[in-house]
Amino acid sequence: MAAAVDGYPWPNLRLPFVDLIYPAVKNARKIVPKPWDRDELIRVATIENVKLTRDELRKHFGLLPNQVKGGVYDLATQLVTLV
Repeated sequence: MAAAVDGYPWPNLRLPFVDLIYPAVKNARKIVPKPWDRDELIRVATIENVKLTRDELRKHFGLLPNQVKGGVYDLATQLVTLV
């Protein structure tokens, strides 16, 4: 996520898969009031990426909201926060 936040909006030639996260970074930039707050951008972009992926899975497989959930895993605490 840090590579996507740092590189947005330019393509990442070394890591092209990072570009797939740009929609989440774009959403995060609209939400975070201080665009220079990198840590907050990364946090919000991570949540936005989960939401976008969850919604895409629902749409692709024709699932209901209660059939797929999204979450963020915290390596430090080993806890999952549902989004």
